[in-house]
Amino acid sequence: MDIKQQFSENVKEQLKLLDKKIDNLLALTGIKMVEEVRRLQDVNNNYATRRLSNHTNYKIKNHTLTFGSNASSNGYNYGLVQEYGRKPGTWPYFLAIYAWIEKKVRLGHMTLEKSLGKNYAARVGQLTFLISAKIKAKGIKGKFFYKKAFELGNEFFLGRFNSVMIEVFG
Repeated sequence: MDIKQQFSENVKEQLKLLDKKIDNLLALTGIKMVEEVRRLQDVNNNYATRRLSNHTNYKIKNHTLTFGSNASSNGYNYGLVQEYGRKPGTWPYFLAIYAWIEKKVRLGHMTLEKSLGKNYAARVGQLTFLISAKIKAKGIKGKFFYKKAFELGNEFFLGRFNSVMIEVFG
């Protein structure tokens, strides 16, 4: 094997090693980012963020780290509202709030007299309207869980990238 072929084989081996090391670093970064989102959401300590936390994950494909949540309620992605907030002046999605109230009652976090019979649904509807009106009036402040976790992941990745390059190429 001549020197040119040796060099070419050596470069191929180094690039394969680099691919493997970068994917490992991306996986570690994804784990750190998910852990950070879950930590931030646990500090917030409410049902919506816990559910969001349970749906937070990452994946790696073609050396690309994808990170986020697929949590939704009645087809409404409340993860976006938790992250970015909601400006005052727009009505929120009623079905999601109605389902949220019913779940709170079922879990025992909110008390409504089920003996109300038909009036129970009316009361849940009234609460849905009142909560929706307040959200329309005041909006919802964004929590930026994912932005903060992304910044941490970015620091983590960049802080280790140089050492990976040195390890592979010397």
